[in-house]
Order: sequence, then structure tokens, then C-alpha cells
Amino acid sequence: MRLDFKSYIDSFDSITIIINKKFCDSEKKFFLQRSKYLEELSIIRIDDIGESYKYICLFSEEVKLHLVYHLFDESNNHSILFSGRVVRDPLFDQKFKYDGKLGIVYTKSQTTFKLWTPVAKDIILELISPNNEKSEENLKYLDSGLWEITLKGDYEGYKYRYNVRVNATYSVCLDPYGIASNSNAQYNYVIDLSKIYQMKNRNPKFSGNYVDAIIYELNIRDFTIDKKINILNKGKYKGIIEDSKYSLNYVKSLGVTHIQLMPVYDFGGVDELSPNLKYNWGYNPEQYFVPEGWFSEDSENPYTRISELKEVIDKAHNLGLRVNMDVVFNHVFDYQTFPFEKLIPGYFYRVNEHSNYTEVSGCQNDLATEKYMCSRFIKDVCEYWVEEFKINGFRFDLMGLLDINTLNYLKTRLKSIDETIMLYGEGWNMANTIAYENRPINENNHKLPGYGFFNDSYRDFFKGSQWNNSLGFCLGSSIKPYDLFNLFFGSCIFFYKFRNPNQTINYVECHDNYTFFDYAKKNSNMSVDNIKECSKLALSIVILSQGVPFIHAGQEFFRTKNMVENSYNSGDEINKMDWNRMEENLSNVNTLKDLIKIRKEYSLFRLTNETEIKNKTRILKRNNSSIIFELSDENISFEIIIKNNFIKENFIMADNYFMIFDSYKIVENKETNFTVDKPGVFILKKIL
Repeated sequence: MRLDFKSYIDSFDSITIIINKKFCDSEKKFFLQRSKYLEELSIIRIDDIGESYKYICLFSEEVKLHLVYHLFDESNNHSILFSGRVVRDPLFDQKFKYDGKLGIVYTKSQTTFKLWTPVAKDIILELISPNNEKSEENLKYLDSGLWEITLKGDYEGYKYRYNVRVNATYSVCLDPYGIASNSNAQYNYVIDLSKIYQMKNRNPKFSGNYVDAIIYELNIRDFTIDKKINILNKGKYKGIIEDSKYSLNYVKSLGVTHIQLMPVYDFGGVDELSPNLKYNWGYNPEQYFVPEGWFSEDSENPYTRISELKEVIDKAHNLGLRVNMDVVFNHVFDYQTFPFEKLIPGYFYRVNEHSNYTEVSGCQNDLATEKYMCSRFIKDVCEYWVEEFKINGFRFDLMGLLDINTLNYLKTRLKSIDETIMLYGEGWNMANTIAYENRPINENNHKLPGYGFFNDSYRDFFKGSQWNNSLGFCLGSSIKPYDLFNLFFGSCIFFYKFRNPNQTINYVECHDNYTFFDYAKKNSNMSVDNIKECSKLALSIVILSQGVPFIHAGQEFFRTKNMVENSYNSGDEINKMDWNRMEENLSNVNTLKDLIKIRKEYSLFRLTNETEIKNKTRILKRNNSSIIFELSDENISFEIIIKNNFIKENFIMADNYFMIFDSYKIVENKETNFTVDKPGVFILKKIL
């Protein structure tokens, strides 16, 4: 259809018209076609924008955004009214917020399909039966942006997607609330959830105090893709639950309490039909309610990937491991193909002062989480994973790009389902359109009770800063005793960084950036053996610090990515868990196990508030280049010696103390003095 000029509804009482100057004169008029008459618009401003004029016009009666309106000028030049900035008008959320069910509601006798888009003009449901017979049905607009149709009969196994007309064109899109899919997100499916794998095990017991958690981050594919190990289902969901020492059995043996799965929702950047063609970590959301098919034995079957992931979580629960899920709500993979932009252009993404989409996330789109229906979407996604998959926590990628109101309400909803759920994320302060005071960043931690934050100060002090390639304390650099004390004891005394130790996620390594081993190799002149001693020191400090210990899978056996800093698409050879390194460094794996035993046995290593920490900790003394902390209550006292260099030192035990950890293993050593010439953590104990 030929359009002579462009027109946009930009608010609930104004229309913006852009028309070439050749059609303009001093007597310019515009008319909005209603059903029975033409309404002349009031022109309130004219802007010269080069070859065209921009007219700002007012109209009198409400425009219904789901209907098609035509505009004409005095010469009968024609335009169709497009939705414009009206979707960002503050009144838009008030008029169209919708809290009812979205997606599909399936029973054997009927299926209801529901979509939300106040600005669509027409929505056609495309259906393909299990026999590949195609049919189409028109959804009906109801109210508050809801489109719906109920089809009688049993539609289980039908593929579906939508043809949506917004403005003047149709586009094909998936259901943003779709829960099942075939390979590479071509279609959603109507499924019967009662036919999915039925989970048998309860959530493992957990106090709900984050300091009682020990988190182990792993990637489904990386964990079992190593060609040298005896795993049948390499790189697949089923691979990590095989009866093998290279599966979740290994993770269980470490003593950790939670595994954090890198993205397992459906993501882009891979080919599910040719799984070895491309590699990606998965920070590219395509379908938030659908498990990723790349890890599935049969990505084309909509049931298989769901059942397989449920079985993984169920097996983890059977082993006593809780499961946290890495989620990305700061951006989507491709905003032009993701359903949001096709259903309601300009609503779900943030824009700058020029109405261009912002890309603070680095992905050309930033989700407008502060918008009512975007915020609601995030809550619905998380609630679905908790209720349907028994997920026990969420790690939020670039959490600082979300908004405080959404996260606090999300916490309320999720805690009503599981009071012990874990919520934490990356609270980096990245300048964006959300006001500083409403950003969920480390500096605003007091506004987000119940959320943990990755402690970048902790990482940089102990490992070194990636921004200047400095060497941290665990690589031999000096550190002020004040900083060392505060970071080791929860980063919360006198508001050092957080309000309580439950908020600090203590780490020196995660999937991002160099592994500790590679960082040390790149930035220091140490031998491999000495780097390993420093790595052991770093992991020891992580486990024994007040707060929440976070371990990157393979860190305990000096994981390397062959000096690749950002390996998000670097392939299996770089990202794999090299299990040979585990066998070669088994003694350090056992060191981790012993440290975890100590942390779990003594609650003094898991204090829950600032007052306890202030009353039960102190810097005891410095011994040459090492430092000694005291941690005690009315029943027991620990001296913790932290040494970060290779200088020979002699330590004399205080009266009635004996060593329970000698930097490598649990011991019972009652010698009165000892000499050390390597970095390490030593724990001395005294019964009061």
C-alpha cells in the first residue's frame, strides 16, 4: 500500500506527521478518518527537518490502538496511523497493564492462546498438526491489550506461531510465553505438561542464610565434552547425570551446596541440529520459558529437552545439591527477531533522548525492565522456573541494568514460593536511563535486602584488577591490613561495602575473564608450581571468608582456557573441563574438600550479621609478612594465619592452640612451632 506521508501516534492526544515539503503550503490541513467522519487535526507546531516538515497535531477523541486509522491531507494524500512514542507514554502502562494468564492454556478438550499487544491490528495463529496439516485462526482483541482464541479439541503436539500485523505489515513471531519448541526456535508447541518427566525429589534442606551456601558454577556442555573421559552423552543434559566420576557425582563429592548452571534457557549463537558447528555460552536469550536444545539428545522433540533438564535438576536434588540458574534480563539476542519488537515496537527496550535504542549491555538493546509488562515478564519467567523446574535460585547477569522495584517485587513473589531461594547478581554500575538511586548496583545494596552481589573489590584485591593487569594479594602484592581484614570478614563492618555478609559473593574466578591460573601466568613471572600455590591460597581464602563462597568449575584443579580471556564462543577445546588436570592435581581437589568440611563444621566461618562479625573477629598480629586473624566465641577460638609469599617464616603457636589445617589438608598437629616458605592459610584451634 502506497503511503504519501508518515504519521505516528506519540501520545494519547497527539499525532506526529512527517511529510515532504513538496506537499506543503501555508494552508496545510490534516484529517483523521473515524468510522463515519473525518476529524480535522489541530496543528500546534511545525518543525523544519530538512526535506520534510514535522507537524505536531492534536485530536479530540480517543484513538483505539488496535484499530486501523487513515489520515489524509487537504489534497487527499494518504497515510496510515502507526503506533509511535505512545507506547512510552506514562499513561500507556496504566491503561494497558494486564495481569492475567498469557501463553497457552491446554486441556484435552480445548486450548486457549493468549498474546498481549495493545498496538497490533490483526493476529493470525498459524497451526501445523502432527500430520503436517496447516491451518490458520484469527485471534480476537478483548481488552487491556489482550488477544485470545480458544480452539475446541485436543491440540497436543501442534506446532504454532503467530502472524502479527502492527502498523502496515505482517511479521512472523513466536510466543514470548511459549514453553516448548523445536530446533532453533522455529515453532512453539502445544504440549501436555503431565507427560513431562515427573520430578521425584524434594529440594535439599537449606537454611536460607546465603552464607551457608557454597556455589559451584558450571556449564552443561563444558562439563562433559572432554573427549578423553568415559561419558556417553558428552556435552548433554544426560551427560552430567551419568553414573561417573566426571558427572554431578564429582560435584557432590566436593561438599558444595549449590550448583549454578550457566544459561539453560533457549539461546542463540548455536545450531541445535549441528551441535558441533558453533559454540556459545548462552548469554543470548531467544526463548525464556524453553530449555536450551543444544544440550538435548533430540532438540526437535519439544518434550525431550524439558524432561532432560528436569531430570538433571531432580538428580542434583537427589544428591543434595540445590540448583541456581543464570538468567539474562538486561538484553535479548536479537531485538529485531525477538517477539517483543514484533508485537509492540518501542515498548520493551530503552531509548535515549533521540529515541534510539540504547546498548549499555553491549548487545544493541537494553530491556526496559521498569515498564510494567516487561517487569511482569521477568517475574513470570522466574516464577515458572521455580514452580515447574524447582529451581532454587537465580544469578542475574548485569543485574545493575535492571531496576530495584522489579527485583524487590520479584523477591517477594519468589520467597512466597520458596523462602530459602537465593537471589544474587552482578551489581556493576553502568550508566543507563535508570536513575542512579533506582539501579540495583553494589552501592545501593541497602535498597535490595535479600540480594547478594558479586564482590568485585574482593576479586581485585585478591586476584588483581583486569583493568590494569595488577597482581593481587594472592599473587604476592601487599594489601593494607584494614582492607584484608574487611574483605576476609564479610565486607560489611562499618558498611565497608555491604550491610551484611549474606550480600557478598566472594570470588576470584568465574566464567568471565581469565581464570586465576591464566591471569597469574599472563601477569607474573612465577613458575607453574608457584602459580598453583598462589591459586590454592586464593581458593582457600574464598572458602574461609565470611560471606558466600563462589567457585568456578575446575578452579580447584587450576583450570586454564589457554590464555583466552573472553571464551564465550571459543569452542570446546578452550572451554572444556580438562579432567586430566583434575587427576594431576587431585591433592588440591582434596584441599578444597577439607576446607569445605571445616566451613560447614564450624558456624564461626558462617556468621550472618555485622554485629556478630565485629564481636567475634579481630586482627591478632602481623608475623613478618604474614597476618594472623582471630575468630572466636564463648566456646572456641581460631587463629587464622594468611601468608602470601615464598619467604621463609617461623610461627610459634599460642598456648593451648593446635593446628587443624596446614594449608593442604585437615590435620591435628600439636607442635608448638612450625616453619613455612610458601603461600597458604593455616588454621589453629583452641577449645575455651
